[in-house]
Amino acid sequence: MRQEPLRDDMVNSAYTKDLYVQYKKHLGTARFILLLQAQILVLPQAAKEQLSLGRFSWLKPGLAVYKVFRKIHLDGLLKSIILPRAYKQEIRELDVSDTGYK
Repeated sequence: MRQEPLRDDMVNSAYTKDLYVQYKKHLGTARFILLLQAQILVLPQAAKEQLSLGRFSWLKPGLAVYKVFRKIHLDGLLKSIILPRAYKQEIRELDVSDTGYK
């Protein structure tokens, strides 16, 4: 059932191209590339093929590095490099919940 809507409703159109132009405009080149790499990891194969995203994401080994950084409490450094400064405080607040998890 999951494949039917993908097959029937998914179209790579001018709107799709415009959406990706807007992503790149608002995210910047580096974050846009990061977005594409993340999409390779989470999108169904049919969507990856329509968007010509490829099969391998260099982000997968990068996630392993991120997990190590989290364990040694250096994940904030990576986040400060990757995420926009304008949202720094909001991102920090997301990291600390009332359960005490970080």
